Amino acid sequence: MRILGIDYGLKRVGLALGDTDTGLAVPLRVVRWETRAHLFEDVLKAFDETEARAAVVGLPLDLEDKENLTTRQARNFALSLTRRTDVPIYLQKEGLTSVEAEGMLHEAGTWRRKKARDRDRGLVDQMAATVIVRDFLEALKTGRPARLDESEGT
Repeated sequence: MRILGIDYGLKRVGLALGDTDTGLAVPLRVVRWETRAHLFEDVLKAFDETEARAAVVGLPLDLEDKENLTTRQARNFALSLTRRTDVPIYLQKEGLTSVEAEGMLHEAGTWRRKKARDRDRGLVDQMAATVIVRDFLEALKTGRPARLDESEGT
């Protein structure tokens, strides 16, 4: 089954695709958005294009593993997404996925020049989404994650 990984941000949303059969996760694209309508249109289009049958939204926590404003924004985005699709939406706790993504890009040699870093911030968002869906695939091996509507009681 294909799973869409989503790294939510106020300017950009990174998308990645994971597969439960192969265990692989790959970056897909970044959505630069100005209106929520545009954002949801692009994310819903990604479901159709990739034939994803579930999605996982990264839930960013602070360094003490606590929720903050960014956490609430990501959760609200995920809840809004559940109202627009029948595809199951999951949350995956994340911490420092952007830092991990930058490290992966640096190791690959694509993150060296400052000019390139400034131009390609969206690449970090895609890689962060890849980390989110990769971690979710790992979590699936150890149990059944709760769907957002199950965990939120909606």
